[in-house]
Amino acid sequence: MTLAGEMGLEIVATCPDDLLKARSDVGWWLQGASLAELTDALGKRYLVSTTRKQGVKDMQAQIAITASRLTRLPGDVALDLIAKWRGKYFPTEAELVEAIEGDTRTIKRRMLFKIITEAIENGTIKPIKRITPQQAEKIAQSHGVAF
Repeated sequence: MTLAGEMGLEIVATCPDDLLKARSDVGWWLQGASLAELTDALGKRYLVSTTRKQGVKDMQAQIAITASRLTRLPGDVALDLIAKWRGKYFPTEAELVEAIEGDTRTIKRRMLFKIITEAIENGTIKPIKRITPQQAEKIAQSHGVAF
């Protein structure tokens, strides 16, 4: 059984190109933020957080390393969670990765990407008439996937 089947979902498309486009669209939502955006967000978070005493070069290195590693995670989720971080102390890279990977948006996007990929690889397409973007959004929302 496929992941879609296990979740009670059905992949519906008029042709394989629809699935390829859908996977591309979902993949776009999984793209990371730019290094500059993450560095800026982490720098701002650093300024308002309690931190251990360290030199400017150490702080810059910590921010640069963390930002570069976060570029592989969904950018909008990463930037949102960095801005809304509620810990007293500046977050560690591990705390940020755990928060971003555990965020519902990240989980649902990855799951949807995997389901669409399975449908493409297994050729499990049930043809129907074309639907409007509004209908597609409604279908996604009915399965708990927000874009």
